[in-house]
Amino acid sequence: MTVWALLFALAAPAAASGDTPPVPGTYELLVCRPDCDLARPQNILVRGIVVLMADEFDPGEVPESLRSAFESGYMYDAAPTGCFVLETVQAERTYAGIDAIGFLRWFGTSESVRFNLYASSDAGYKATVAFSRAGFTGKGVSWGAGVAAPGFGPDALSGRRLGPPEVERCVEAARRASQK
Repeated sequence: MTVWALLFALAAPAAASGDTPPVPGTYELLVCRPDCDLARPQNILVRGIVVLMADEFDPGEVPESLRSAFESGYMYDAAPTGCFVLETVQAERTYAGIDAIGFLRWFGTSESVRFNLYASSDAGYKATVAFSRAGFTGKGVSWGAGVAAPGFGPDALSGRRLGPPEVERCVEAARRASQK
C-alpha cells in the first residue's frame, strides 16, 4: 500500500462519519480583500491570533497589567469565550484591527460561528466563519451608522488552526505587541 493510499484509508472513516471539526482552538487569522490567497500577500489587511474557548473563562486569567487592553471594546454582560490580538497591515481598509487586543464572545454551532472583532456604540466588525479540520474560512463585515458607516465591502477571513484553545496564547501575543 502506498503512503497516499494509507493516508486516504485513515481519513475515510472520519469523513464518512460526518463528524464536524471542533470550534474551540487557537487560530492564526488573516483578514483579506478580495481573498486570502497566500500567493497575493498584498491582499492581507490584518493578521493575528484568535482563541475560541469551549466555555466562558474568567478575565482574571489575564495578568492585570494587560487586562484593561483586553476589556477595552468588550460589550457583553457575560464572561468572554475567546480573545484576539491583531496587527493591522493596511490601515483604514477595514474595522478589524481598530481594537488590536480584546476579549470576544462567540455564538453558533460546531459548523459555523460569529464573533465581533470591534464594537462601539455606532460601529463594529462582525466575523462569520465556517470550520474545517484545518481551521476556518468566512466573511467579515465592517458596519457603522452615520459618519461611522464604512465605504468598503466585506473582507475574506482565513483561520489556520494552531492547536487547542489557550488564553495564554493571546496573553503572549499581547505582550509581544506591547513591546513593539
